[in-house]
Amino acid sequence: MKIRVTGKLYLAGAAMCIGLLIYWYAEDKSRLFINAVTAEIDAGAKELDLARLMPGEWEFVCVSHPYDGPLYLEKYQREYRPVASAQDGSWGLIFIESNGTYESAVGSCRHGFNFSFGCVERSNAILAVKREGPCITYVRADSL
Repeated sequence: MKIRVTGKLYLAGAAMCIGLLIYWYAEDKSRLFINAVTAEIDAGAKELDLARLMPGEWEFVCVSHPYDGPLYLEKYQREYRPVASAQDGSWGLIFIESNGTYESAVGSCRHGFNFSFGCVERSNAILAVKREGPCITYVRADSL
């Protein structure tokens, strides 16, 4: 009897852990963003509309690369630490809400793309392809 109860407890614990992992994986906005960009690339899109690809109430987006150090934005009276790891080819984006809080998306050229545009308001967050090196680089469409 004791073995059956212990086995059921292990099974319940394992099910709970698996459920939490599935929930975490499904809610990972960085992964969802990377998947959305990859789908656009696969569909042959020449531009990315970040407002459509990144969910949330953000109003401003900035590239956040660790080699550049912290980013201070006067608009929010706040410093934002780099969100990506300090490696060549890595990238990080911070999507900032009106109160200064943010969500981030991080990746690298291993995903097939990179970003180089500084900061831009949501309404102007349309990016175009500019090839630079081994992966696709997205820049502000109005800068080409």
